[in-house]
Amino acid sequence: MLQPQTYPRLLGQALTLQPDPFVEMVDDDNPWIEGLFFAFVLGLLIALARLFGGLLLSASLPPAAAVLETLAISLKQILSATPAQQISAEASLRQLWPWITPLFFNYGSGWLGLLGLIVTPLALIGQWLLYASLSHTAARLLGGSGSLSQTLGALALSMAPRIL
Repeated sequence: MLQPQTYPRLLGQALTLQPDPFVEMVDDDNPWIEGLFFAFVLGLLIALARLFGGLLLSASLPPAAAVLETLAISLKQILSATPAQQISAEASLRQLWPWITPLFFNYGSGWLGLLGLIVTPLALIGQWLLYASLSHTAARLLGGSGSLSQTLGALALSMAPRIL
C-alpha cells in the first residue's frame, strides 16, 4: 500500500510523465484503490480551482442590471425592425435574462459552483473508469498481460496533467 506522504511525489513525477510512478502504482497491492483516491482528489482540486476562479470572475464583472440595460439598448440599435418588434425582443431578453446570466455570464452562480464540488470529482472518476476499461480492453486485444486493477492504477496517474 502506498503511503499518503508519497502522493505528492508520485503526482509530481506523473506530471512530467516519468515512468517510475506508473511502475510503482502498477506494482502496488491495490492500485485501483489508490487510483480511485487520486481521481477523487484531482477532481476535488479541479473543482476548487474552478470555484475560486468563478468567484474571482464574479467579483470583477460589472453589475448584472447594467449589463442587461446595455444589451437592451444595443438590441434596439441592432434590430432594424418596427418599434413593436423591438419592444417584443427587449421583453424576451428581459424574460430570458435570469436564465442566461448564471449559465453564460457567471452572475449569481455561487450555488452552481458549489455543485461543481460534487459533480467534478464524480465525473472525473467516471471518465477514469471509462478510459481505463477501454485501455485495458485494447491492451488485452494487443496481447497485454496486466490486470484491470493495474490499468486503473496507471491511468489514474495519467490524469495528473489535468490539474494544470
